[in-house]
Amino acid sequence: MVKSDLKLFKSIPTLSTERIVLRRMERKDVDAVYEYASDPEVSRYLLWYPHRDIFDSREYLKIVDRKYKRGEFYDWGITLVGYDKVLGTCGFTSFNVDENSAEIGYVLNRRFWGNGIASESARAVITFGFEVLGLDLIYAKFIPENKGSRRVLEKCHMHYDTRQHSSVECKGRMVDVDVYSISRAEYELICKGYING
Repeated sequence: MVKSDLKLFKSIPTLSTERIVLRRMERKDVDAVYEYASDPEVSRYLLWYPHRDIFDSREYLKIVDRKYKRGEFYDWGITLVGYDKVLGTCGFTSFNVDENSAEIGYVLNRRFWGNGIASESARAVITFGFEVLGLDLIYAKFIPENKGSRRVLEKCHMHYDTRQHSSVECKGRMVDVDVYSISRAEYELICKGYING
């Protein structure tokens, strides 16, 4: 059951794939976080505003550190094998304990778009969700205009479920979101073998 497993995020495990290392974010990552989080294009379809200065990124990492210590932050920093700079984050944005499901989310430095890094990271997190946390369903929500996010989810073999109209506030306006998902049964048929170690 996922509820009893969430305590493991107090010492969040490192996940590895062929190219990616997903690790705990640290305060030392402030410059790397500011690099992507201050880019308006990166957060264009996300709910948060770009970081205005390095102090925003520093405060964000302080909050992240406190949440890690309480086991309440479920994101990993995305790095490349042999290149420890944080390029973005990928992880779970929320859990529904009653339905044994979780929502996945990600963000990536624009310099690294189009290289399959986001989808490889998401596949690692999906594998962790099903194989370690024992989830029954993993889903994602995104603004329909965000075609890049749609491609990431499709590469993870997630499929369209529904469109929720005017359901989320994004930068002062209510927007539609599309919901994509993958079940444990679908994962077992399609997605095994994506993560190493």
